[in-house]
Amino acid sequence: EQGGWAKKIIMIEMDAKTKRSRRLLAKDFEKGKKVNYMGLVVKNSKAYIADNYNDTILVVDIAANLAAKPQGFGWNRVYKIADHEKMNIINEIPVEKPGRTRPFDDDHLIVVSGKNVVLININDFAIKPVITGLTNPGGLAWDPVKREIYVGEMEPLHVVKVFDEHGKLRRTIGKEAPHQLSTETRLFDKDNLESPIGLEVDANGHLWACEGNE
Repeated sequence: EQGGWAKKIIMIEMDAKTKRSRRLLAKDFEKGKKVNYMGLVVKNSKAYIADNYNDTILVVDIAANLAAKPQGFGWNRVYKIADHEKMNIINEIPVEKPGRTRPFDDDHLIVVSGKNVVLININDFAIKPVITGLTNPGGLAWDPVKREIYVGEMEPLHVVKVFDEHGKLRRTIGKEAPHQLSTETRLFDKDNLESPIGLEVDANGHLWACEGNE
C-alpha cells in the first residue's frame, strides 16, 4: 500500500540475485473502499492476493506486466499508471478473512482464513478446511519436504503450532505467553515468542520467525 501523495496499491518485482526491482503493477485506491492485502502468491503468470477486509482472494493475470520492459524510476511516473502496469483482475475467490497465503503444490494454495487454515484449488476454486479452531492465527509456512504446516498464533498464545498435512497437531514451539524478562538476568526468555506473524522455511529445513509487537 503506497501512501503519501500517490495513494495506490502496488506490486514490486525484485530480482533475488541482482536486487534490482521495478513496479510491476499498480491500482489507485477506490474512494470509500478499504482493502487490507495480507497474503500474496505468484504462480506462473498469475498473482493471488488475499484481501482480508473484503473476504476475497483476487486472481490477477500478470502475464503482460511481466513481459513489459522495465521503465525505470521517475517522479513523473509516481502518479501515473502505464498500460503495462494495470491490475488485470480475472477472478475473485470468496474466502472468509483471508490472511497469510502460501503455495502448497501445483494445484493448491494454503491460506489462513479467520481462525482456520484452508486449501484452495486454483483450478476450480474449491475450498477445503485443513486446520480448524485456532485462536488467533497470523503466520503461516509450509514445509513440502517434512509435509508440515506451521501456524503462528498471535495474542494471547504467542506460539508456533506444527501440524501434519492433514491438520493433526504434532507439536508446539515456544511457551504460551509474550516475551518475559528473567528476574535474575533481565534478559528475554529464549523460549518465548512474541506474535510470530512472519514464518518461512528455508532450503535447509530451518524455520524462521519474524515477531510482531507494539
